[in-house]
Amino acid sequence: MECVAFLIAVLRTVPMKTPLLALIVLMTLSAFSFGEEQAGKTPSESKIGIAESASALPGRQAFEQICMACHKYERQLPMLAPPVFAVKDHYIRMYSTEQDFVNAIVTFASKPDAKKSLMPGAIAKFNLMPPLPLPREQLESIASFIFRADLTKPDWYDAHYKEEHGEEASDDK
Repeated sequence: MECVAFLIAVLRTVPMKTPLLALIVLMTLSAFSFGEEQAGKTPSESKIGIAESASALPGRQAFEQICMACHKYERQLPMLAPPVFAVKDHYIRMYSTEQDFVNAIVTFASKPDAKKSLMPGAIAKFNLMPPLPLPREQLESIASFIFRADLTKPDWYDAHYKEEHGEEASDDK
C-alpha cells in the first residue's frame, strides 16, 4: 500500500483538469497491487517481459511498485504511458553508458519537459508525465534497474518503431 501513498503524492502534482486520469491510475495501481498480493507472485513472475536474471536487481521493487502503474513491461490496457521496453530503447540509443542513461532518466523523471523528451510521439499519445517526487537515490536505483534489466522486446515493437521513426528497432535492448 506504500505505492498508493506515493500515487497520491504524485496526483497532487497533476493539474485538476485531469481527475479522470488520476482516478484511472489509482484504480489500476490498486487492482494491480491487490491482484499481485493475492497471487503471491511478483509482477515479473506473473507477467512476461523481464528475464529471470533481473529479479534480484536493485531498483526492481521500486520500479514495479511505482513506475508500473503507467509503464508496463508489455502493452496492456489501460495504457497510460509507453511500455518500459520502449522507454529503455529510446534512451539507450542516445545514452549508451549506464551513468549517462541513469542521469538522463533521473533528470526527465524529476522534471519532465516535452522539449527535452526523446519520445515526442508518446507525449502526443499519453501527455507529459507528472514529475516524480522521489529522492534522487531512489530514481537512480530505478533508472539503473531499467538499464540493467534484460527486457524482452515485444513482438509488435519493430513494426511500431519503424512506423514512428522510419528505421529498424535495435535487437540488443
